[in-house]
Amino acid sequence: MNLKYNIQFKRKKSISIRINRDATVTVIAPKYIPKSYIEKFVLSKSGWIEKNIKKISASIKMTKKEFKNGECFLYLGEDIPLFLSDEKFDGVKFNGKSFLLSKSTNKNPKEIFYNFYISKAEEIIINRVKFYIEKYNLKVNKIRISKANTRWGSCSIKKNININWKLIMADINIIDYVIIHELAHTIEHNHSKNFWKIVEKIIPDYKEKRLWLRKNGNVLNII
Repeated sequence: MNLKYNIQFKRKKSISIRINRDATVTVIAPKYIPKSYIEKFVLSKSGWIEKNIKKISASIKMTKKEFKNGECFLYLGEDIPLFLSDEKFDGVKFNGKSFLLSKSTNKNPKEIFYNFYISKAEEIIINRVKFYIEKYNLKVNKIRISKANTRWGSCSIKKNININWKLIMADINIIDYVIIHELAHTIEHNHSKNFWKIVEKIIPDYKEKRLWLRKNGNVLNII
């Protein structure tokens, strides 16, 4: 098996493998483990790795978009159809029911949609984060929209919150789960029982939301 993978060395006791949403492989290992051991470990898991790479790759193919009439794009959990317009304008317009894209645009349609999603994420998601910060009287340093490939969100030791822009395609309840997950880290910077109790108190069905992201996260993309 000629399997390519990246290695991340961290302070942890065991070695693990993560199949990323772009079908790449990351091995997370303790700093003291030699690369020869990592190679043997990856080889022993080759069947499981190949199976999941094929599954994710198939999902990526399914989400590949064509910028033509009738193609649907996710926005806040809904499939919104695209229509090409004879009108001349920049960017993409959203009228509440459909997306409009000018036939005469010289810009890359994928880039146009990407910029639309980023602007909406900065508007809607950041305001949601601020809402929960105020509601639960939390202390947060900075809020940013992340362009990461593999993480839905993060919270640093300095209490900087990052939320992935792709979540603007998901239902607002999924967005809220990720926000609450990261804000809970401002209280418990780990995944202990206390951490999950904090999340569950606000989002009782958080396990369903987490499972949804694991199963459907790959569709939150424009390829």
